[in-house]
Amino acid sequence: KNVDNCARLCHSSTVAALKQTVGYGAMSNSGDDVAGADCYLITGSNTTESHPVLATRIKRNVRDGADLFVFDPRKVGIAEHADRYVRTEPGYDVAWLNGLTRYVIENNLHDREFVEANVHGFAELREKVEPFTPAEVERLAGVDSEDLAHVAERIAAADTCVFGWAMGMTQHAHGTQNVLAVANLALVTGHVGKPNAGL
Repeated sequence: KNVDNCARLCHSSTVAALKQTVGYGAMSNSGDDVAGADCYLITGSNTTESHPVLATRIKRNVRDGADLFVFDPRKVGIAEHADRYVRTEPGYDVAWLNGLTRYVIENNLHDREFVEANVHGFAELREKVEPFTPAEVERLAGVDSEDLAHVAERIAAADTCVFGWAMGMTQHAHGTQNVLAVANLALVTGHVGKPNAGL
C-alpha cells in the first residue's frame, strides 16, 4: 500500500487505453526495439528533455536513416531531428490521429493480414474514422492534408514503426481517447507485436 509510481495518475489514460486495445497497459517493446525502428511517430512528448537516453538512441537511428514524424503544438527538441514536424492545434489529437487512420484505410494501406488475424472491430473503426477527412482534420487540428497523406503513407509503408507519447497526450479530460486513437493507428498498420515496432 505504500508503493506508488507515475503510471497511477499521469499515465492512467495510457493504461486504460492499452488495456482496451492490446490487453496490457504498458509499453509493448523494449528500449532496444525503440532504437531499431524504421519509423517513429512522436506526439505530446518532449522526449529530448524527459527521456534523454531514449531520445539519443532515436536521434542516432534517425541519423542512420529512420523516419521521424513529430506532431505537437510546441516545436520540442526532438522535432529538430524530424523528417517532418507538424504543429497541431491543442486538444485536437483525436482528429488528426483518426485522420491518419482514415487515410490508411481509405487508401488500402492497412496491413490486411495483420488486421484479419489480430484485430477485432475493424468495421466499426472504419465507420468511426469516416468523418475525419483531410479537410476536416485541417479545419479542426490545423494539419495540412499533404502532411497527413505523407505521414500516413510513410507509416503504412515502413517495416516497423514505434509510436511514442507522453503527458501532452495523456493529461487531458480525453487522454484515454487520445491513446486509443494512437493504438488504433498502430494496429491497422500492423506495427504491434513484432520487434522494433509498437506502442
